[in-house]
Amino acid sequence: MENVKQTVKKPHALVRMLKYLKDNDPAIIWFFVVYTICSSIHPVVGVVFPKYLITLLLGENVVINSVLFVVAIFFLISAVTSFLESYTFYASNTRITYLRIRYLFIQFKLFLTMDYKYVEDPTFGNEYELAFEACSSNNNGIEQIYHSMFEIVAKILSIIMYVVLVSMLTPWAFLAIFLSVIVGYFTSKFVERYRYSKRMELAHANRKTRYYNEVTYDFKFGKDIRLYGLGEKVMDCYRNEIFNYLKVFRRIKNKEYGWALFDLFFVLLSDITVYAFLIIKYLEGMDLASFTMYLGACLALSTALKTIIGDLTVMRNEMRYVKDFFRFIDTPLVTNDGTLPPPEDETLEVEFQNVSFKYPKTEKYIYKNLNLKIAKGEKLAIVGVNGAGKTTLVKLLTRLFDVEEGEILVNGVSIKQYELFGYLSMFSVVFQNINIYAFPVRQNVTMGHDRTDEEVWDCLIKAGLEEKIASLSGGLDHMLLKVIDENGVELSGGENQKLAIARALFKQAKMIILDEPTSALDALAEADIYQRFNELVSDKTTIYVSHRLASTKFCDKIAFFNENGLVEYGTHDELMALEGQYYNMFVTQGKYYQTEENDDETVA
Repeated sequence: MENVKQTVKKPHALVRMLKYLKDNDPAIIWFFVVYTICSSIHPVVGVVFPKYLITLLLGENVVINSVLFVVAIFFLISAVTSFLESYTFYASNTRITYLRIRYLFIQFKLFLTMDYKYVEDPTFGNEYELAFEACSSNNNGIEQIYHSMFEIVAKILSIIMYVVLVSMLTPWAFLAIFLSVIVGYFTSKFVERYRYSKRMELAHANRKTRYYNEVTYDFKFGKDIRLYGLGEKVMDCYRNEIFNYLKVFRRIKNKEYGWALFDLFFVLLSDITVYAFLIIKYLEGMDLASFTMYLGACLALSTALKTIIGDLTVMRNEMRYVKDFFRFIDTPLVTNDGTLPPPEDETLEVEFQNVSFKYPKTEKYIYKNLNLKIAKGEKLAIVGVNGAGKTTLVKLLTRLFDVEEGEILVNGVSIKQYELFGYLSMFSVVFQNINIYAFPVRQNVTMGHDRTDEEVWDCLIKAGLEEKIASLSGGLDHMLLKVIDENGVELSGGENQKLAIARALFKQAKMIILDEPTSALDALAEADIYQRFNELVSDKTTIYVSHRLASTKFCDKIAFFNENGLVEYGTHDELMALEGQYYNMFVTQGKYYQTEENDDETVA
């Protein structure tokens, strides 16, 4: 991600935040104006009011009506400003939270649509964590900056009034307060800079702890954890990562503690100076009412300055994470350089021309000058040893990764010339790791597309899953998995595979790819499913990926891969006659499966 260059200079992050606020919820601005006025007036009135009240009470002729009038005015101003301050605070807070969630949706959408190569990049995972920090909570990042910004402006108005009052007493009192605040500002700056320097360590630790947390609560890991006694191992790993996180966190806190002691010295020095000035003025003849007002003003000014410095420090620190967020969403993570619509042909022709490829940040080539052609309507089997790059071929064809050298053609056109999402719509792929979502059955088949119930049932019938779904109380609307709905159904492994096949059939794509989705089944069951599926998609170009050669011998062509790439190609009969690697593996597997069949018959 760091190697991707951004060609257009973007406005400052704060400017973008303000513009986003104005464009999406301008009412927040009016709440902000009212809040600023009320929150600045209210505390100043609280400082000035006691002076007049004490003057009236200590006067020679106390007029009760005058005292009551001043008290009434004070409480009226306090009541109105407090109400408006509270109302606008909570109203704007709610709206700002909604605004933050919109930012979160921007990041989620980008993550769901970005190139797949970033999903498999652990370094990118850390970048995502940092960006996520900016909008994951209402106590930090984007939302915290909005809050701090409002508080800063409100405090500035109060500070101006306090400065006027304190300066009337003596400028030295103001300077003493200001000095302690400046020291506090720089100590906070050093601490926050140190904290930010540790952000990558924290993000890395967070990513690991989140994984172990998911393993602990995810149903799919439950059986293995119990049967293999993995509970202690998972807990040990989780505990180690928590401790690693706490080590970094403790170093940050130790740094904060050291600077806090340094700051405390200047705070105490400032307070002593202010009290000394006031006591001297009182001894020189200042009346009690003025003494009370100036004391309150000095304390309020000190508090307001420290608050605004704290808000500025927080804002500056959180702005770094916000910049990480904007840097993340500004980075071009989607390679969609093509413009051509999908071809109108009902099925596809595919050709790999001198394709070379290695995964990002690795040195070993998976393919070197690979050449392979799949004719329209042809059934191709991709077979070979594990780790030979069979699934990689599928990833390249579906543009989950782009080739380093050479090109892939679909119907005679480079796949990079097709508009990306239109291109992807041409493929139905069933991968080995089948994903079932916590959605109703219907949505697990349609994947969000609208179709009639008849069309959904037709695909379930063809996949052999209609009996199971019909037995569910909710039918097509019954929820799968128990993550969201406690009444959700957990399908068996074989049923999940059938659901994935129904999903592939439903899409009605121009090309079908089965990437070992039945590897968990025995060889005979896999061969039966492949042959039945082949009958359902007889008019489509289809790729069958398998390490079991008997399952795919019905295919028109077979491509055999080993660690050196594509080494044998032809029909089943041609490859058997060649008596090469395909022949040897087929014979070896045949003996194993024959033994397995005989054992089953003996048991029967």
